[in-house]
Amino acid sequence: MKSSLFTAFLFSATLTVATSFADTAPETPTATVTLTADSTETLAGGGTLTFTATATDYPEDTTVLAWSITLAEGWSFGEVIGDGPSISPSSGTTSPLEWAYIDVPADSAAFTFTVNYPEGISTDSAVTAELILRTGTFPSATTLAVDALAFSPAPSLANPIDFPSIAAKRANDGSFELAATSPSGLPITYTVVSGPALISGNVVTLTGATGRVVIRADQGGDVYYTAADSVTRIFNVVPAAPLIYFGTTSDGTDFAVQIPTGKTTGTLFGRIASTQQFYILTFQVEDDNSVTALDLRLLGNPASAASDLAFNSLRKSLGQDERTPAADLAYTFTGTLTGGVLSLNIAELGVTLTGNVEPADGPTADIAGLYESSSLNSASGTTSSIVGTTGKVFAIAVTPDVIAGGSGTIATSGTFSISTDTAVTINGQVDAPTTTVTGTLILPSGEEDAFAGLSTNTVRTDRMINLSTRAHVDTATGSPLITGFVIGGTTPKRVLLRAVGPTLADFGVTTAMADPQVTVYDATGTEVASVDNWGGDAAVSTATTLTGAFTLPTDSLDAAYLADLAPGPYTMHVTNNGAAGVAIAEIYDASENPNSEYQRLVNISSRGDVTAGEGVLIGGFVVTGNSPKRVLVRGTGPALAELGVTGTLTNPQLKVFNADDQLVAGNDDWETASAVFDGQRTATAAELTTANDTVGAFALAAGSADAALIVTLSPGSYTVELSAATSGQTGNALIEIYEIPE
Repeated sequence: MKSSLFTAFLFSATLTVATSFADTAPETPTATVTLTADSTETLAGGGTLTFTATATDYPEDTTVLAWSITLAEGWSFGEVIGDGPSISPSSGTTSPLEWAYIDVPADSAAFTFTVNYPEGISTDSAVTAELILRTGTFPSATTLAVDALAFSPAPSLANPIDFPSIAAKRANDGSFELAATSPSGLPITYTVVSGPALISGNVVTLTGATGRVVIRADQGGDVYYTAADSVTRIFNVVPAAPLIYFGTTSDGTDFAVQIPTGKTTGTLFGRIASTQQFYILTFQVEDDNSVTALDLRLLGNPASAASDLAFNSLRKSLGQDERTPAADLAYTFTGTLTGGVLSLNIAELGVTLTGNVEPADGPTADIAGLYESSSLNSASGTTSSIVGTTGKVFAIAVTPDVIAGGSGTIATSGTFSISTDTAVTINGQVDAPTTTVTGTLILPSGEEDAFAGLSTNTVRTDRMINLSTRAHVDTATGSPLITGFVIGGTTPKRVLLRAVGPTLADFGVTTAMADPQVTVYDATGTEVASVDNWGGDAAVSTATTLTGAFTLPTDSLDAAYLADLAPGPYTMHVTNNGAAGVAIAEIYDASENPNSEYQRLVNISSRGDVTAGEGVLIGGFVVTGNSPKRVLVRGTGPALAELGVTGTLTNPQLKVFNADDQLVAGNDDWETASAVFDGQRTATAAELTTANDTVGAFALAAGSADAALIVTLSPGSYTVELSAATSGQTGNALIEIYEIPE
């Protein structure tokens, strides 16, 4: 109600009372009046106070009960809460505020209302009030004073938010907590302003996408502190990557851990101080963040350890979630992985391990991961390394003769050198774009052992793509050149098959076959195709270019066949139409992108006559892809006789050459190792027997003169020569080249 209206109401009432009771002198009425507020302080940022006005003990014949309240400058009325007087000011009204009852309550009158005050109050403020009372026995309005309310400004203490910066995160990182603080200790609220993240309370969860995340922290004030200024933090979410942990055990040894991208299984490299044994632990992180040990390899005996780590064996244990723990582990590992901290305990040793996750954006983040490498041009040997994001590296080298390892640093260029306490130096180079690693072990003797490999987080593409065999063929007096090959996988593969004779003369072969013919048979012995002269076929010419094979003259009498063959074993027979001579049987993977296909050429076995001069049986193959390939190479003669083949070579020998015509491996009798350079590790008879079983090759008899070897080869072209161990010997022999599955 406006002030003028309220004044008119009181004036009218007073005149009426004066006329009716002019000759009387009643007693002045009294009442108990209070005005209270919910706080005696005002906040620096402005706010709202809640008042309660109460009147009691007034006469029973009270006919008018009205309040007049004067606010401090700049203050204004908010609203009446609940029931109140019949006449009241409008919201926003400034002083004076006036209330009146039309129907006065019988016993007491009380109501609650709010008042808004401005920000920036720096001195004491006051609110005063009066109650105006009129009764039936007292016609004049009586004004009753109410004790004034004083309000002092609340302390205006600074309240800055301390919001630590947030490091870059991987898209596959787990949830994490924010920990901003302020002097007031009041609750801080967080908001994701933008980016691939969600927030609940102070817990941030990444969505799995990459990008830039902006998070804002806010905090309101109270009677002692002003509201804090908002603070924002920005961090980047980078593509998902392996999680790497480095730490130190309670007995002072270093360890390193890798968990593949998106997996719950991990690998730990460590060392037991009391025994000086290195070990490799495979573990699984459960849903409750506890750690379950799955497999433990103690590397205490070099010879036995090498059989476990001969070729990329760690890869088999990675990325297999929900596995069954192995029974009877040598040590009991228990612990948790929570909040980026790995905590483990080795019960039997009383040793604890504590490691922290490496940040996503460290200087060596682009090369971080677990790398598994094989010793080149040897039958066994593995160098495994875990590279962190902050320039840390942990490596373990295992051969039949030595186990060495330790921690060190790796440069942003990818180079590292680790000097071990066994006088072995591990030098390496990681290439970020290809995720490959190469290097050498410098052994105590000074010999160097080269190794090469790949990140276990990268799909391997190593395979054999081009297979060939050269031999002297005379079907009138001996056997055709028979080449067997196997196509793996479940879908057909395009292959180019060639029998080259006359074109060999262009490469200096003086006894080249003039007119070869090729016939292909499937596993049942059914003829698939028979081709004599290739005749300049356009499709064959295109496939020749695609595979990188040497070209054939359009009018040559060489034979060639392009086909899509279903998975399975095949034999390719090369015979001579007319004069005998030297010919090559070639099998090429003619797919547009061989490395992208699972189906592949997995082995070759070629049988032919070994004669003097140019009659050496030669097999060729190409290893392609991003990592070394471990192969089994066999040269059999006596074993063929056991299978019913007549006229076999009684004592074959093998030699393997690289593209530079360097001898990289060789063998005469399969049970006797034949090293071709100092420090070369050759396969034992037991390892060869295991490999035979693995690839499905027929067994070699104990004491036989057949030749066989295992060698790990880097990508490139290779040839295998099968010749007689004794000069002048001739006979039928078989070259076999198998890729050993890993």
